[in-house]
Amino acid sequence: MADRKSAFKSSILTKNLTRTKEKVLLKLGKVDETRDAAFDLYAQNFSQQQAVAARLQKELKTYMNCVRAMSTASRSLHEALENIYESDWVKSSEVPQSKETLDLLWDDFQRKMNDQVINPLFTYQSKFPDVKKRVEKRCRKMIDFDSARHNLETLKKKDDAKAAKAQEAYSEAKKMYEDINNEMLEELPALYDSRVPFYAATFQLFYGAEATLHEELGKLSLNLGNIMGELYEETSKGTYDIKRLSQVGSPDVVGNTHLPGSRSGSASPGNSIYEVQVPEHYNEREVAPRPEAQQQQAQPDASAAATAAAPGNEDEDEDDAFEYQVPRPAEPAPAEMRRTSEKDEEQRAVPPLASPETVSPNKSNGELPPGVMYRVRATHNYVRRDSDELTFEKGETIDVLPFDDPDDQDEGWSLGIKTSDGSKGVFPENFTVRL
Repeated sequence: MADRKSAFKSSILTKNLTRTKEKVLLKLGKVDETRDAAFDLYAQNFSQQQAVAARLQKELKTYMNCVRAMSTASRSLHEALENIYESDWVKSSEVPQSKETLDLLWDDFQRKMNDQVINPLFTYQSKFPDVKKRVEKRCRKMIDFDSARHNLETLKKKDDAKAAKAQEAYSEAKKMYEDINNEMLEELPALYDSRVPFYAATFQLFYGAEATLHEELGKLSLNLGNIMGELYEETSKGTYDIKRLSQVGSPDVVGNTHLPGSRSGSASPGNSIYEVQVPEHYNEREVAPRPEAQQQQAQPDASAAATAAAPGNEDEDEDDAFEYQVPRPAEPAPAEMRRTSEKDEEQRAVPPLASPETVSPNKSNGELPPGVMYRVRATHNYVRRDSDELTFEKGETIDVLPFDDPDDQDEGWSLGIKTSDGSKGVFPENFTVRL
């Protein structure tokens, strides 16, 4: 028994050495190699067939993982809907039923995918390892055949007595190679041709199951959408509105006659229980006086009224916290004061006449630098919101410049340079007044 094992191992070792020697000689170009163009084409098709099937298996595995994740996410989303949907809402009994239908649809789709797509693909791929082993065996027998053929050719040239034994080894190697080669020439094309009906049936079942899933899911989603539409219609009719208690003295309202900021004894059935709180930074000048106070108020001095109506003496803006608030309109002034103010504005708006010889083409008057169209003064503080804007304080002067491209100018914005530090940028026109 030990001798048989030893002889078998020795035979295998001898064959491996002979094959290795033959491969080296083939690489060096010392000997020629048996070539079979038909088998090479079939072997190439078989390798491509294995690669395509392996990729399909990989993509189906990823797809099934996504299907399971989508099933879990859809189930969780529907559970959230059940928690939201109250029992007294329209068709509340159909929402739990839709969850059961949803679970059945996803489970049925996964079962079909496993039975009709995944398992047949495994069966299809299970043929490849055996065929691959037979292809490798055919390659080994081809090397043995080439080695025996080269050995016989060498011994025939030397006219040695070993030529007869080499002829016998050659005949045996040739028979084994031709037998397995002929088998592979029949098996490989048949296996390669089987791919067409297999993939056609596989993808037909796959897309059929997926179409059924999406069709049923569409019906379920349409039904839920109709339920939500009915719920919206009921809500628009006020079916689920909660009664609001807002009257003073209602038994459900406790302690509403002495709210913070209300004066004692001032509440009445016809008045609201809330009073408006005037911020502390508003002065008395910003609030219209009561009729009683207007009757008792003395007439303002004429000189003080003229001073208050003169342009350029605006009151300090105390609402500095709101840097981007649009300036509040001024209070209406008496008729005489309005006429005086309008007259001053007209005189200030009309520039003095000048001869063409004394006016420079780049200046509106002799004090403006070249390129400056006119000068404005800030009436409110402004903090820039972008890098190309100007930050200025009330009272600062700005020289207005023309835009290089008129299309770049936005409505209500101008380009200018601060006279204080020379910084350049755009600024809102309603925060300034023209000088």
